[in-house]
Amino acid sequence: MKKKICLLGSTGSIGLQTIDVISKFPDKLELVSVASYGKNIHIVLDQIKRFNIKKVAIFNEQEALNLKRIVGNDVKVLVGQDGLVELVLDDEVDIVVSAIVGFVGLLPTYEAAKKLKRIALVNKESMVVGGHLFRPYLNNIVPVDSEHSAIFQCIDGKREYLKEIILTASGGPFFNIPYEKWENLTLQDALNHPVWKMGAKITIDSATLMNKALEIIEAYFLFNIDYQNIKVLIHPNSIVHSFVVFRDGSYLAQLGLPDMRLPILYSLSYPERWENDFEKLDLVKIGNLVFYEVPSKFRAVNLAYSVLSKGGVYPVIFNAANEQAVNLFLEQKIRFIDIVKLVEEVLSIFSDDNIENPNIEELKYYDNWARNAAINLAVKSKIFYG
Repeated sequence: MKKKICLLGSTGSIGLQTIDVISKFPDKLELVSVASYGKNIHIVLDQIKRFNIKKVAIFNEQEALNLKRIVGNDVKVLVGQDGLVELVLDDEVDIVVSAIVGFVGLLPTYEAAKKLKRIALVNKESMVVGGHLFRPYLNNIVPVDSEHSAIFQCIDGKREYLKEIILTASGGPFFNIPYEKWENLTLQDALNHPVWKMGAKITIDSATLMNKALEIIEAYFLFNIDYQNIKVLIHPNSIVHSFVVFRDGSYLAQLGLPDMRLPILYSLSYPERWENDFEKLDLVKIGNLVFYEVPSKFRAVNLAYSVLSKGGVYPVIFNAANEQAVNLFLEQKIRFIDIVKLVEEVLSIFSDDNIENPNIEELKYYDNWARNAAINLAVKSKIFYG
């Protein structure tokens, strides 16, 4: 029987690679619904035609109306956050690939988890800001991030023996550039990742190492491990996708080429492993595998530990401030060096009483507060160029 898939974020980098994986296994996988912000409606139309999709969700209301005019009554077009939720709750869906970027992915991912759907988790933000909400449903979540997929595979049901997690990071484009030169880094510099081809937001996060900071928080919630036992190493080769260390001192690692289709396929085929025609790793050709400590210039990494030590609403403030700062940088309204500074400032001015286990509405409130705080601080500190 085919596994029926709902793909949130079907027009992004991971979404398109998921489409590629699904197309290679037509006898095992069926794409039944897709969702998009609405920026690339022409891609959604192609997907509708290619897979004979009858139900889609578009977050942007105007773009949803545009799509409705094109497809008429042949396709059900759902709108906004409610549309995303309705899409994932469809009884026909077996697996929800949560690949939509940002906080917007939290609610549909959470509702799908409560419905006991298999979650192929790409949207790390939902776990970062609402990890406590997912605790009852962790057995239904298969992570897609290459690092967390590696950890998931290495643990392989032996979580009780887990002692330490070591996340690897490529180091991004600025690993070898001194911090004093960061003031002059351009948007194009930051988007030029040396290894991975990704969307703009995650590429910028990789340049600041904020992506790794978010992955620390994600690993804390996904694998139920003390955050002090989550470490990070720079691994420019991007061949070892992460390590786990067990109580007896054994290190297990998962290796592979930097190809996101592998963890995507694993999340869809789990617990099976399917033969595929993807390029295979040649251990002779890759040469030496090297690892480095994280340089102090990447302050985002230490911020993650501080946020986890405080808990409550701090992770949602951390994530929202970063999303807003990255947006400002992509709009070329702040400098690259200002991104992490802005996140630090937002965290420093938070003065409300912390909430230990915030609900969805409280998460929305503090997400909005942090975004506004980031903009106001940027203007106030005169780093805002727009």
